[in-house]
Amino acid sequence: MGNGAVLEFRLEGLSCADCAVKLERQIASLPGVQETKLNFTAAKLTVYGDMSADAVISEARRDGVKAIPAGEYKEQTGANFWTKNRWATTSAIAGLLLALGWCLDYVLETETAARTLYLACIAAGGFAVGRKALLSLSRFRLDMNVLMGVAVTGAILIGELILHKFKGSAPEPGADPLPFLIWGQFNVLSRTI
Repeated sequence: MGNGAVLEFRLEGLSCADCAVKLERQIASLPGVQETKLNFTAAKLTVYGDMSADAVISEARRDGVKAIPAGEYKEQTGANFWTKNRWATTSAIAGLLLALGWCLDYVLETETAARTLYLACIAAGGFAVGRKALLSLSRFRLDMNVLMGVAVTGAILIGELILHKFKGSAPEPGADPLPFLIWGQFNVLSRTI
């Protein structure tokens, strides 16, 4: 490729603007790249310089993003809604698992089966975020995906702590106020769901 060549790509798998900025910086640091322009809302990347398309595609893949050269990109015109919008599909599956778990927990009172469905809900809905979090950690970066993983893990651990420590009964009012406040919030939330 000659000096000043322009490569254009369509991107799939960008989850947030912060991820887009980090990807743009990573690609800009590749040897031979003079300038990069990434349009997050249009999912388009333009790279100026003397580099191969394979290097850009490989770098994007390391961040969990699929970079498709603009000339090879084909809009999914014949595909149905669920195929085009994989996020909607995983969200629908996670929502169904959550609803089934809630029914098992509060209607049929089968706690073990309900917890299993709750964990399946978290796995289905959070798989893409968890995958990107692991990719970010492998590059020693903290981003939104890592923080969401920490938040979900913390919420699970706090929920388990409350359930095992109090087993449905309120703590003594004169005891440490933090567990009392957490139990109260958990109790209010569980009744409003």
